[in-house]
Amino acid sequence: MSLIQECIRTVGRGSRGRGPLTQTQAREVMQAYLAGEVGDDQMAMLMMLIRVRDETPEEIAGFVQALKSTQDQFADLDWPLYAGKRTGQTSGLPWHLVAAKILADSGVKILLHGDLDKMHNRLHARDFLGHLNINIAASLDEAKTLLEQFNIAYLP
Repeated sequence: MSLIQECIRTVGRGSRGRGPLTQTQAREVMQAYLAGEVGDDQMAMLMMLIRVRDETPEEIAGFVQALKSTQDQFADLDWPLYAGKRTGQTSGLPWHLVAAKILADSGVKILLHGDLDKMHNRLHARDFLGHLNINIAASLDEAKTLLEQFNIAYLP
């Protein structure tokens, strides 16, 4: 039985027999997909089955490991910034951005990334970037250039 068939069988059995993928299985099946060894239809089926059952942290970690292994690592720290704060609940600059800026000033290359979908009555990291002189990149190439120059960049 192929790896993808084994994974589909694991997550697609009946409600009593199904289970999650291990982190290793998730990593290996994603690596096989990225290498063209697994078809789009098979991977879509696996993803739907995982989503219906609710993905586990191990599955997500395995997929992320596979994706990261194919990328050029140009930043020391990949820092997601997707959650916002309600307006009126924040005073001063967000601590996570201050920490990122301090690390960047110490020589650590930090790629911040977030969402442009601004929710009503929420402040996001992007709203504070200018106060800390953190540049917003319009593309991945621009982010790489900003990291070389300033050790920090925000990529929406």
